[in-house]
Amino acid sequence: MTKRMLRAMSPAETEILRLVWQLDEATVQQICDSLPAKRNIVYKTVQTLLRRLEDKGYLKHKIEG
Repeated sequence: MTKRMLRAMSPAETEILRLVWQLDEATVQQICDSLPAKRNIVYKTVQTLLRRLEDKGYLKHKIEG
């Protein structure tokens, strides 16, 4: 079996990934709501960070509704 090397994460990606782990499964809005008030990150930025994490192999997404 070969090991897959994951690409490095930025500090912002790491912050988002930690929130996803804490929430177990999360929507973009749930992550936005969980960010500290002092963090001024908008919905689209969180969405972009989640897509990057998925592209790097850290997350998978599912569509509901």
